[in-house]
Amino acid sequence: MEQRQQAKELYIIEGFNLDQVAAQMGISARTVKTWSVDENWPQKRKEYQKERDVFQVSLAELKTKMLQKALESLDPQMAYAVVAIEKVLNMKKGAGQPQEKDDLNTMSKDELMKFLKDKIYGL
Repeated sequence: MEQRQQAKELYIIEGFNLDQVAAQMGISARTVKTWSVDENWPQKRKEYQKERDVFQVSLAELKTKMLQKALESLDPQMAYAVVAIEKVLNMKKGAGQPQEKDDLNTMSKDELMKFLKDKIYGL
């Protein structure tokens, strides 16, 4: 990957400031600042953050709807889908891995209900 593109991603996506980008890349802060001004990185960062936030809210809403359906149906596939969404929502937080699909398929209805309640209410 080209240095300029990598620096841009560190700034926009990873949230580094310009000095941190320069240090990470081993290039001058002046060069990074010039690139930032040329391509309007601050505005692109704001747009990226806004899109990311909208995506997170939409995903959280989807998760809530799917959790309710999973509780109503006790369908292991629906429960697995909820866990997969939970994993995506927690990717930045470094959360633990969800249970495997096979584990959900072998749960009894009572175990599945307990699992889903734990995911919804933290019980």
